Amino acid sequence: THYEFAGWCVGENDNCDDNELVQTYTIPSESTGDVYLWAHWRSTTYNITYYEDIEDYNADPKVPLTSSYGLPATYTYGTEQELPSLTREHYNFLGWYYADDLNGDPITSIVVGMEGNKILIAQWEPKTYTITYYKDSTKTDTYTGGEYVTSYTVEDSDITHVEGSIDPVRDAETIEMELMLADLDSLER
Repeated sequence: THYEFAGWCVGENDNCDDNELVQTYTIPSESTGDVYLWAHWRSTTYNITYYEDIEDYNADPKVPLTSSYGLPATYTYGTEQELPSLTREHYNFLGWYYADDLNGDPITSIVVGMEGNKILIAQWEPKTYTITYYKDSTKTDTYTGGEYVTSYTVEDSDITHVEGSIDPVRDAETIEMELMLADLDSLER
């Protein structure tokens, strides 16, 4: 059943506001005349529970998102409910997924005809950042090619190009030498 009984509208027509509906109606003793009772129904309302990621869903206890995110907490059967996107620093939002189908297509809305409470989990991918190697402070000439790291994400392990103490002159020479050797190696192949 997708509808819940809202109450009876009492009168010759079906024109009642919700606050005029009654759950029960008693016909007083010694009444005469016809009585008209009109059933009013409401579409069933279901809950939506959101999780920021699979880790929050699998946590014990589970850690659902709170209403402070502005996410709709319910939807009504027979109506469409759009689902907003989330933002997370250093990540791209891939969409909402049903807890029991994380490999399916992302859900952008609760569509007409869906029923039941829903559990939705946000999925993310880390943003990719570019590493540019400049030959000097003019930023007019960059190193290209070679076998060095040119991008990273927040989830990558540390990227170390120069180990030990920090010495800008020595480190710049070391990096330049590493890049020249990498270029030479690629030319030899």
